[in-house]
Amino acid sequence: MNQELEQLLEQMRRLTEELCIVQQKIEECLRADTKTIKKVETKNTMGENEPKEEVLETQEINSLHPQVFEFLDLDTMEKKSEFLHYELQKENITEKDLDLMAVSVNITLQEGEISDKIEDLIRCVDQLAQWEANGRRR
Repeated sequence: MNQELEQLLEQMRRLTEELCIVQQKIEECLRADTKTIKKVETKNTMGENEPKEEVLETQEINSLHPQVFEFLDLDTMEKKSEFLHYELQKENITEKDLDLMAVSVNITLQEGEISDKIEDLIRCVDQLAQWEANGRRR
């Protein structure tokens, strides 16, 4: 019983560490939403045979595009895929919009991982409580 308890405590410790890592990843993704996105565009400033000049275009993203929230509110990945396909056809979605959608989907997946880890921790705590209750009965 002590060995099982030690294994359970080790599993809880490992899950807690994994949860911290996932939370850090989510924080990084959220920071990426507000960071500056830089695009390098090659523009020909002279004639056709002249060297091309690279222009660095910087855009500040202060909040997620509204379409991202619509995209995330759909229930299934299939619906999300259909929505994205429809939006791409309906209007010219920029690369920035797609990047934001990817970051948001990544955040959603990370939140799912956190939920799974929390559920695992709850199961471990429940099992510990059952073992403790069984130990007191004996």
